[in-house]
Amino acid sequence: MIYFTDHGDTFWYRKEGEHKFVCFDDAIRIPFLVRGPNVVSGAIRDEHIGLQDISPTILDYAGISPSPDMHGMSLRPLLEGQTVPWREGYYVQNITHVSAIVQRCIRTQEWKLIAAENGEHQLFDLLTDPEEELNIFLTPRPDPGFERYKHLPDQAPVINTLCDQMEAEATRISDTTGIKLTTMVRSAIAPRLHKDYADVAQTR
Repeated sequence: MIYFTDHGDTFWYRKEGEHKFVCFDDAIRIPFLVRGPNVVSGAIRDEHIGLQDISPTILDYAGISPSPDMHGMSLRPLLEGQTVPWREGYYVQNITHVSAIVQRCIRTQEWKLIAAENGEHQLFDLLTDPEEELNIFLTPRPDPGFERYKHLPDQAPVINTLCDQMEAEATRISDTTGIKLTTMVRSAIAPRLHKDYADVAQTR
């Protein structure tokens, strides 16, 4: 038996999604419980899984090979306590509810990068900011009145690595919009990856 919800809830906290429709964990992290034969009782796994994994899992237990065009992976090895190669990050396709902003997101254990068609990209350090309150995309940067971002390090190399993951997943599932948004993010960080910019940043 598989128990899950179809989405989380922001409880009106996120401005672009009064209930869901955003890439924040409030909306995309959901309960997921499985009970059945050979499933390890009481086990908690930290791998990134999604609803796209349900169909391949059911087919696996039924002894049927999943279709090659399915995006998900069978959860059976994880449910039965095995350690197997797994996805490094979770890929999200989204359109916000309020302003209909097309977004793509890659979430790892440490980072979340949200690419947006309006150019308002976001980066969150999930280890120090699990509530996703401080957008550190393109830091250090001015912040009139509070100066919250001037002391933060430049995360361009991290963003570039996340772009690699985002682009790879978008390519795997033939998501041309995801590839386009990844290119937009790369353009935004390109000057910061240039050696001259890095030298200047280190002398600030």
